[in-house]
Amino acid sequence: MGSNKNTPTHSPSGTPSGTPEANRSQKMKNKQIEKMLREEKKSQHSRQLIKLLLLGPGESGKSTILKQFKLIYTSDFSSEEREQYRKVLVSNVLECAKRILNAMLALDIKWESEKRK
Repeated sequence: MGSNKNTPTHSPSGTPSGTPEANRSQKMKNKQIEKMLREEKKSQHSRQLIKLLLLGPGESGKSTILKQFKLIYTSDFSSEEREQYRKVLVSNVLECAKRILNAMLALDIKWESEKRK
């Protein structure tokens, strides 16, 4: 005994699968699923990790490029990174001041005021 071909099959929602109502229901569910998949794909794309290899000789700006990317595309530097950059900045300021003072001595440039010595 086989199944009767005239007996309608039912969708998971309980409506007969051949009816226009079932077709609309399936289309709506399909659209919802496709929308969810598109949104998930967008969120995965935005969370995607991109690795970039910066090559070049010393003092060519590799670290500067990295810092610019971080400023533009991330929310903030970690406290460890800030401390590291603070140390570099202080070191650079002191080095520049030493060079200026050494150049003044080498070129015999006098201070404007003796009080500034």
